[in-house]
Amino acid sequence: MSDYGVATEAGTVRLERLLPGPIERIWAYLTEPEKRAKWLAGGPMQLFVGGRAELRFRHADLSAEKTPPGKFRKMEGGHTLDCRASRLAIRPAC
Repeated sequence: MSDYGVATEAGTVRLERLLPGPIERIWAYLTEPEKRAKWLAGGPMQLFVGGRAELRFRHADLSAEKTPPGKFRKMEGGHTLDCRASRLAIRPAC
């Protein structure tokens, strides 16, 4: 696994992170659109396997630098990724 994640098959990426705080707060920042938008992407998410997720990325909301790097300028107004949940899991570190 790299620092960012690993592609496990075509169209699938696996991310693992050790996050501080109680599991309830971590789950909220993963699943509640307004909280998730503060660090990744907002948008609705159905919380079941096979559920749809609409991730709305907005560079200007995530960085002090409001203009995205050159290769992402075409998405300056934002970008939406439509996807489905294949697995939802969160485990406390033991």
